[in-house]
Amino acid sequence: YWGAEVFATASVGKWDTLRAMGFDDDHIADSRTLDFEEKFRKATGGGGVDVVLNSLAGEFIDASLRLLAPGGCFIEMGK
Repeated sequence: YWGAEVFATASVGKWDTLRAMGFDDDHIADSRTLDFEEKFRKATGGGGVDVVLNSLAGEFIDASLRLLAPGGCFIEMGK
């Protein structure tokens, strides 16, 4: 609706659901590894993302923070 480009992390078993929602493989990464950082950085041409909606922990938070573009917003969902 607002023209946002959305990237999603999920366990591999949930990828078919994301594909059914319209995500292509460039916009899906495994939430169980840190590979999403490099994959999404490449997909954004190195620019990173403007918003991270986070529910991950530990070193995954650090990887997500490194993906933020300058002035980006990190939103923690908490558990």
